[in-house]
Amino acid sequence: MYNLEQVFNSLSSECIIVQTPQELDSILKKIRSSTEVAIHIETTGHDFFSDGITAIWIATAINEPVILIQVDILPSNVRNRLQRLFGSASIDKIFFNAVSACTFIANNRFRAINGSKFDLLTAHNLLNSSHPKRDFGLTDLVEIYLGNRYESLFSEIGTDSRDVKDLNEMARCINMLLPLKEKLIDELDMNGLRDTFELESGCIDVACNLNMAGIMPNYRALRRDLKEIEKERHRYKKEAEFFFAEDLNIDGTTTLKQGLNNHPKIIAKDLVFSDTKRATLESIAHKLPGIQSILDYRAAKHKSNAITRVLESVNRETRRVHSLYNPLITATNGFSCVSPDLESIYISEDFSEYFDAEEGKTLIMGKYHELKLRIIAGLCSDSHMIDIYKNKSEFIKHTASTFYDKRPYKVTKLEMEFAGAMVYKFIFGNDSTELSDRELYFKNEFFDRYNELFQWKEKLIESDTNDIRSIGGRLKKWNRDYNSKRGILNAIVQGTVMDITKRALWKFFEKLDGEYAKVVGFLKNDILVEVNNEDIDLVKDDLSRAMVNAGKFYLNDVPVKVNIEVQNSWKHKFLSFR
Repeated sequence: MYNLEQVFNSLSSECIIVQTPQELDSILKKIRSSTEVAIHIETTGHDFFSDGITAIWIATAINEPVILIQVDILPSNVRNRLQRLFGSASIDKIFFNAVSACTFIANNRFRAINGSKFDLLTAHNLLNSSHPKRDFGLTDLVEIYLGNRYESLFSEIGTDSRDVKDLNEMARCINMLLPLKEKLIDELDMNGLRDTFELESGCIDVACNLNMAGIMPNYRALRRDLKEIEKERHRYKKEAEFFFAEDLNIDGTTTLKQGLNNHPKIIAKDLVFSDTKRATLESIAHKLPGIQSILDYRAAKHKSNAITRVLESVNRETRRVHSLYNPLITATNGFSCVSPDLESIYISEDFSEYFDAEEGKTLIMGKYHELKLRIIAGLCSDSHMIDIYKNKSEFIKHTASTFYDKRPYKVTKLEMEFAGAMVYKFIFGNDSTELSDRELYFKNEFFDRYNELFQWKEKLIESDTNDIRSIGGRLKKWNRDYNSKRGILNAIVQGTVMDITKRALWKFFEKLDGEYAKVVGFLKNDILVEVNNEDIDLVKDDLSRAMVNAGKFYLNDVPVKVNIEVQNSWKHKFLSFR
């Protein structure tokens, strides 16, 4: 334990340590007179629910001393005074990582942080196409945006040692949040990203509440299916071993590749494996039944691991699974969901059985219908596509009906699957793929009918721009030397999907009253809400309205369709092209 008095007397002007409630009162008056403050919190670990806050650092101006509030040694009643600071809507709060900080503060008996929040990492990720470096820190941001002249301020900061040097250097770091904000705002303005940043900032509160809300597991269904999946996993492994008539390490990658390439049955068919990725194995599974057994084994193992992680992640106090959500970490600009990753089992048709609502409540889900294709229609302005949607028709069903010359209600599921797979393949897929006669005929028929779509796609692919933007202006830096041409279209559409779905989530959350409903999941761009049974109709209307309005915000000429489903009617048997 370090000697606070000794440290305090040795400190330079960079830092002021608050040791008593009286000191806190005088400091808070100064803080509340500021229009913006930079905040950093220190914790005992990384778990929002079991770890506590030990200290809060606050900077009010670059030339002013940074304030260190030792929360762990102050009486508990001082929290009320800090709550008024966090609850002030007139003070802008600057964070290096707002989602983490705000979730910790809310889970440590403080009220949620109100008012404007500026997240440095969010701004940086937007400017860098959501590809931050691993182990990215504040010193990296300073080097990138403020230059090397600040390099001397930093060393490895060891906050545990608490000597004078460490405290002063930490204070300098916190002070850097203020000029970094100004520099990042300039960068956002120059790159036309202020609107997107506003959207992402609105999702910070949503992510914090998702972290805290959690979702209720159905233990009986999870354990039942885990037992059955484990049986399947062992069966598929035995099938693979029987086919290859020898021990084969199907859990490895390098060893599996070597084992397959050296196997007589593989050699006899003149096959060579450059890797053991799923697509590679699927391409030759019809030639060797044992390969399909390996694929089935992997799928069962993946699902088994996912269910196990869910069961191991249940919080003892809340009896819920609290995944950690972050709104701008993934390469697609979507919400990440980890610890555990619920998305890995969300596409399962059993998902609606795996999770439940509290007694007296129900889970509902909001999802868009054919959103990517509606975005394509809006981007290319193809009059035929737009007319289909304006007539409240489904594009896939309409395409299948035309191709097979049937009335829409007579189109079969298999015909729908083929038409859907072809539509997505020819719009988003690789044009160099070898096609069968039937597929080639479909492609020619399709693009003859939607000629404006074809011309727009060709023009887009041949354009010289390296800055790819969504309809809302979300930026994706593009290097044509390393990225395929088809990825350009995917980047634009995926960026617009994020614009629409995040806006819907943000605006719905703003309107939502936590007393009768709360958002408990945002998975594959679908919104999951736990709602009181008596308020289902009200929440369904609010959710539908928020999702439709978000679509209208970006797609002026193309109407969007929204499906709001209650748990007992969820349909997770998605068609393969979704």
